[in-house]
Amino acid sequence: MASAKDFRELSKSRLRVAKLLMKNKDYNGVVDNVGYSLELALKAVICKHLCIGSYPDAVTAAPKTKQYQTEVKIVNFFKTHDFSILLMLTGLSKFFNLATSISPNLVQNWGYITMTWSTEVRYEPIGTYSKAIAQAMIDAAESSPDGVITFIKNKKRW
Repeated sequence: MASAKDFRELSKSRLRVAKLLMKNKDYNGVVDNVGYSLELALKAVICKHLCIGSYPDAVTAAPKTKQYQTEVKIVNFFKTHDFSILLMLTGLSKFFNLATSISPNLVQNWGYITMTWSTEVRYEPIGTYSKAIAQAMIDAAESSPDGVITFIKNKKRW
């Protein structure tokens, strides 16, 4: 089970990989890694926000018990890639709602990443994503001050 620190480091690593892939013109890889970087950053925030030492990803109770059934539901709920569910679990929804008037670029960057990326990106044919889209993904994640991951870091949420 990964901790908030593990997720932070994994998120940073995915962004570094995305930049390397950008230099190597692997634009599909950039899009995929930026999307996962955001997912990992959100999971780091969830650990901190919910005061849990590690992200629930394994069932430990004995099968066929009520505790087992409960743990399966919890693990399945937390094993999502759905950005809207992850955002809700972070407690940052209110910031994004407020940001509509305060920082429309943050909301635009959130929308860009969440509308461009899905777990299916890894199956897209090579060449599906252009250099411009790949660069826009990196910028949406880490531009200052309105990149989504930059926002999370600056607010010390992870």
